[in-house]
Amino acid sequence: MNEYTTGLIVSLIVCVVLHFFFTFEEKRGSRFIPVIRTRLDFLVLRATHFLHTTVDVRARELLRQLFHYILHAVLRMVLVLNKQWEKSIQSMIRANKTIAKNAERERKTRNKLEEVALHKMETALTEEEKKLHRDQSLEG
Repeated sequence: MNEYTTGLIVSLIVCVVLHFFFTFEEKRGSRFIPVIRTRLDFLVLRATHFLHTTVDVRARELLRQLFHYILHAVLRMVLVLNKQWEKSIQSMIRANKTIAKNAERERKTRNKLEEVALHKMETALTEEEKKLHRDQSLEG
């Protein structure tokens, strides 16, 4: 027999004995050894009061710690997100600097006339736009 079975059997026997004892006292109409029983009642009340206050305090502490744990978990997630955002912004800044340096290098290698010609090619009208513009000028 293991400890659990032994404990269960002993608890069952104690419960049955106490049941018969209290039933007998109730039929008799008075308590056995009233002074000792009163002191035992007082000790039981003190123990239950102690347990109740201890459980109450522990429950409050548990809730407080749970709140702090959840708060720290949320703050940790915010920190991770901020780090990811910072990394992505830093990579965009590096890419932008590279693009800006390349553009500056290209601009410095061209002279003013080349830039004007490049701008003219970039902003030139297509054949359809030219025809549309010509037709509008003739009509209006």
